[in-house]
Amino acid sequence: MKKRQFLTLIFSLLVSIVAMGQKRVSPTEVDIIFAAKIASGWHVYSTGLPAGGPNSTVLRLDNAEGVSPVGKLTAHGKELNVFDKAFDMKLRYFENSVSFVQRYKITAKTYSIKGYLEYSTCNEEMCMPPMQVEFNFKGNGPASAPAAAPSDVEKKTTDAAVAAPTEAEGTA
Repeated sequence: MKKRQFLTLIFSLLVSIVAMGQKRVSPTEVDIIFAAKIASGWHVYSTGLPAGGPNSTVLRLDNAEGVSPVGKLTAHGKELNVFDKAFDMKLRYFENSVSFVQRYKITAKTYSIKGYLEYSTCNEEMCMPPMQVEFNFKGNGPASAPAAAPSDVEKKTTDAAVAAPTEAEGTA
């Protein structure tokens, strides 16, 4: 247990989620946003990577009521597509910074979305174990919408792209 706590502490010093939140983009849509700063020399792997390589960044849901996903998790940043010597294959990743965004359609008077973003990060010499950033967002939908139904989401996964170690301290 202490080893896991130590690794979590070390990793949190390398990657920093500098902003996490929800943004209403219309009366019936909301974006869940993760923004990260990546420490020099480190990178965070993108979404939808080939088998046999590092873990892709994914968004995992524990519960989602009153919403439905619109498309896949998208990454915003300068994505590099290069040959990775550590995995002996061409891979996509981000350096310096990246934001990940998942849009949801609001389908009820109220909504709640709970889960975590999971991502992997490496440098030229080593990789850290996959890390998770938990979230739990709630809000109100249109007044004309029906009441939220209980969730049928069971550990749903959405492809995502995440960040690597960061130089910023703390999380928002």
